[in-house]
Amino acid sequence: MDMSSHLPTGHAIPKKLTSTIIKQLPAPPKGQSFYWDTEVKGFGVRVTSKAKAFILDRKLQGRTIRLTIGRVGDWTEEQARREAKRLVVEIDKGIDPRLEKKKQESNGVTLRLAFEQFVKSRTLKPRTAYDYARYMTSASSSGKPDFFIEWLDKPIIQISPDVIRAKYKTLCSSVRGTEQASSAMRVLRSVINFAISEYDLPIENPVSVLTKRHLWTKSNKRRTHLYLPEIRPFVHALRSLSNPVLGAYLEFILFTGARRSEAAKLKWENVNSRAHVLTFTDTKNGTDREIPISPRVHVLLVKMKELARGEYVFSTTNKDGKPTHITEPRKSLARANAAAKTSVTVHDLRRTFATLLEQQDCPMVPLKALLGHSQNQDVTTGHYVVIGIERLRHWMDKYDHYMQRLIDTDIDDNVLPFRSGD
Repeated sequence: MDMSSHLPTGHAIPKKLTSTIIKQLPAPPKGQSFYWDTEVKGFGVRVTSKAKAFILDRKLQGRTIRLTIGRVGDWTEEQARREAKRLVVEIDKGIDPRLEKKKQESNGVTLRLAFEQFVKSRTLKPRTAYDYARYMTSASSSGKPDFFIEWLDKPIIQISPDVIRAKYKTLCSSVRGTEQASSAMRVLRSVINFAISEYDLPIENPVSVLTKRHLWTKSNKRRTHLYLPEIRPFVHALRSLSNPVLGAYLEFILFTGARRSEAAKLKWENVNSRAHVLTFTDTKNGTDREIPISPRVHVLLVKMKELARGEYVFSTTNKDGKPTHITEPRKSLARANAAAKTSVTVHDLRRTFATLLEQQDCPMVPLKALLGHSQNQDVTTGHYVVIGIERLRHWMDKYDHYMQRLIDTDIDDNVLPFRSGD
């Protein structure tokens, strides 16, 4: 629909527009001409060199708006006149027909449609795509509230700020927790922002209410890790899993402190058996990272080599039977947690690695290097000192030795005294 702030100059017809008169209206050599009806004020025909269309000009809240009713030929003169009269009644009531039409069109834009187009329009990393799908389309396990699956067929314009507030409160107070609730809402905000832009939805993003009303809940950073008596039953459970690849993957993270995506995407080409070094690529901070291969990690790599399928160390097959890397160890982790009576996440295994290394008096510089944390805040360590692999190997081997002693110690025995010299 077109809009104009003033009535254009045009030609008045001495009597009401008829189909005969409309056929005889001359086309201008360029631009457009307007011919106005005498029966319905503001009703007329816009003529260009290529087409004729019925229009209505009417004042709404002090401004003239122009509505295109339809092309001559698609609409008869009588149909267009009736529509013009209907629109006049709406406008005189203060209703903007353009917004009403947009609302009707917007009702066809569901959250499902927006999410499908959102995914198609972006190149998402596998883990990011998995998280987005988990928040948007996955039903929860028993006892946990769904994220947004029940909204998929709801028009986005019907998702109100009040609905957002209620959902966020439910997620925060449930076993989902504040961190996941906030992550899910940020994903939903991105999808709705995409829909508003892509489909020109006449709404403000309803998730913005959490910012406007200062409703984002500050999350308490998770501090969970494995305690010393829990390590032995946890690792033994991993080693007894029916899927040895998933068990080795989780134990590998515990023994290296790798991020889950770094471990999952580790390729054989990045394992240097001669130098006993492996390289994580495509890391979170955008740089490659080398770490030494400790004795237990070496054993895990040998085991994975015997089961190798494709280029990835921790491999599996996709739905088409093609080799790929593992993506979701949730069930395997749940079995290990049940055996150890713990509730750690994959990231908690990385936190366990860091916690035990620090307790062994590992200095911050090698500890940060092993974890892949940036050293750039310090000029010397960030720009001048290169942390040699053998410096890191000392601490990896020390950690490895201590962990294996813990794992080999029966839980009913006296727990090893924790000394930095062990």
